[in-house]
Amino acid sequence: MTKMLQENKLKHLYEQDENLWIFENIKLIREGRIKEIDWDNIAQELEYMGKSQFREVFSRLRVILIHLLKWKYQQEKRTNSWKPTIREQRDELNSIFGDSKTLRQLPWRNHLYF
Repeated sequence: MTKMLQENKLKHLYEQDENLWIFENIKLIREGRIKEIDWDNIAQELEYMGKSQFREVFSRLRVILIHLLKWKYQQEKRTNSWKPTIREQRDELNSIFGDSKTLRQLPWRNHLYF
């Protein structure tokens, strides 16, 4: 298959069946067929993955902050679920930080525990 046909096939596959597209690109990488890989969409996916991790961190931080503020300023409304929620979010963040040196080194990480 010519390079142009392979590129078009992969670009179309990316739009139709992302999982199959992933496996096809993995196969090409393992076979050393570097010129046939859908580099544009791979770059796009990698960029999305990086942004997704940041979004997850900020989302979890938001939940922690909201619950800590409620804990401090709405004492009359405290429920038994707040502590486990805060603990769960902290545990998940620690897991994310354990997997990512970049995220682990962000300056705000040290302020998670008030």
